[in-house]
Amino acid sequence: MTDTPAEKPSFKLQKIRVFLAEHPSNKGEAIVTINTPQGVMPLIAVDEKQYAAFCAAAQDMANGSGMSIHVAEFNNRVEGQVFERQLVVVPGLNLNVNPAVEGAFKNTKKIGDGGFKIGDKKKS
Repeated sequence: MTDTPAEKPSFKLQKIRVFLAEHPSNKGEAIVTINTPQGVMPLIAVDEKQYAAFCAAAQDMANGSGMSIHVAEFNNRVEGQVFERQLVVVPGLNLNVNPAVEGAFKNTKKIGDGGFKIGDKKKS
């Protein structure tokens, strides 16, 4: 028997459903939101469980506000820009680097006015 690394579960959004209402001031559409203890949350469902829960909330909002709420479904995924982690070290700024992660600063590149970008080779 050979040991193989465990496969990571793969989940990529293929479809989202957005709950929309007519914006009262500019006559355009707006994403419906709800207030939660963590803050304002847009009603954007990425799976069937969320969709079912948001349908109930949307119906309650439509009943209470008199506004029509529509669901728009988006399912044509197009990959866009990708943002990767970049860490910029500012000269003279003491980061109190933990010795356990000090090795992360070995491959750095000087940028701008003396900052360093992690992950690139340091110029000699």
